[in-house]
Amino acid sequence: MNRKTAVVTGANAGMGRVCALELAKQRYEVVLVCRNRQKGEAALHDIRRKAGHESVHLVQCDLSSQADIRRAADEIKAQFPRIDVLINNAGAINNERNETVDGLEMTWAVNHLAYFLLTNLLLYNLKAAPAARVVNLSSQAQTVGKIHWNDVGLQRDYSGIKAYCQSIGSPEAPSPSTRCIPARYGANLAVVPDG
Repeated sequence: MNRKTAVVTGANAGMGRVCALELAKQRYEVVLVCRNRQKGEAALHDIRRKAGHESVHLVQCDLSSQADIRRAADEIKAQFPRIDVLINNAGAINNERNETVDGLEMTWAVNHLAYFLLTNLLLYNLKAAPAARVVNLSSQAQTVGKIHWNDVGLQRDYSGIKAYCQSIGSPEAPSPSTRCIPARYGANLAVVPDG
């Protein structure tokens, strides 16, 4: 059977898990991209059971690490030459300022840069599908978000909510994949607020 393929980040809980389950129920081959292997495996088994098929796969990836995003993208590309749907759902809000292994502010790296990097790394596989879709799950906070270009890492004035609102974009500067992917490649992209 020639199934469509969907890749869902943050698929072990919340909206990501619901999206992955609903796609699996529609007979998609679903790739769960999860940071925590144990939680990812629990979601994998539960989704397979509820969907009634085994075409659900797990790729472990820490989206705060650009090297790990590249490794996971290589793994996905090797197994799935055509991707019909990419749902960028994983996200974080951090009350304390932390930096990634790449030296980036954690919230900015996971909620903003990871979407752009993963989408770009999977672009040729998305283009292989006749009508690929990229969906970036967002938040209503995007309407009040402001990117602090002089201090994107918020080293001078950090707060968890400020970092979160900045990381999901702003009306004048949405996420990079929202601006660049449709314009350059004609892909169908949607930004969907949660709730």
